[in-house]
Amino acid sequence: MRSTRCIVVACITTAVLIAAVALLDAKACHAEDFIEPFGYADARLLGMGYSYVGLWGDPNPLYSNPASFGLTRGVLSLSFGTIFGGSGEDMGFRFVSLTDEERDAGAGGFAWGQYKSCEDDNETISNVYNYMVGQGFKDLGSLGVGLRYVRGSEFSGSTLVSSWHGFATDVGVMFRYKVVALGILARDVAKTQLRFSDGTEQKIAPTYSLGLSLRPLKGAVIALDVHELSMGESVSSGAISGGFEGKITPYIALRGGMILEDGFQGGITAYTGGLGLLFGDFELGYACLVSDEQIKKQCISVMRRF
Repeated sequence: MRSTRCIVVACITTAVLIAAVALLDAKACHAEDFIEPFGYADARLLGMGYSYVGLWGDPNPLYSNPASFGLTRGVLSLSFGTIFGGSGEDMGFRFVSLTDEERDAGAGGFAWGQYKSCEDDNETISNVYNYMVGQGFKDLGSLGVGLRYVRGSEFSGSTLVSSWHGFATDVGVMFRYKVVALGILARDVAKTQLRFSDGTEQKIAPTYSLGLSLRPLKGAVIALDVHELSMGESVSSGAISGGFEGKITPYIALRGGMILEDGFQGGITAYTGGLGLLFGDFELGYACLVSDEQIKKQCISVMRRF
């Protein structure tokens, strides 16, 4: 009876979330691509359709909601991985992340990620350094803060064309009731200002994301996100993603999802899928993203819990 009641609450919350976004005509600002291109994560999150805002458990400090660390207790883990392009893609990505156990100030994690893209003779390289910390409160939810530093460069052949750097601050909050969790993530809340080598500056306005997760059964989770909401002008429709994870055996987890980069104004732009192999405290994950009937991204990541 309690499980049925929680599922009903989750369905109602999902409907309200979708209706609110539709009424707000969700907007997204993609200027933040200078910091982190959309849709790059470890194998678990990519396999679940990049749906992470309301997801807690095994957080990755590179992409998770900072508040998710406040719901993670006694977990220390090290993970690393890489994304390599498929058909029509010339983009590389690799990361290393470390999560810390809960302390008086909360649990946290540090991550480094590098993005590399090539177009003709031009190459762009961005390095991002993230630190996140979260603290739970009264068993109802948690609050988290993330700090990011980015440093990027653009080359034409071996010649440096431009470089930039800047700091960003993120704030997240999560509310959890039994099997349902609601997440809110505000990125660049301090109006990130990127400084370029030619002396120019570019401000990145804050964006907001909403996420909902449901754990109807042990070992199973369903997630729905609305990414990068913004009330600014000259922006495009927000991105929506959804995904699931289910353990079919104690050693195998299946993942799948979809992404709508044009929000409710367009159809499904990508499907994702993945597999996690679990061996005690060791996990090996694989995920791929399929768009236009072609594999555009593939990811392999490894995590070790201590």
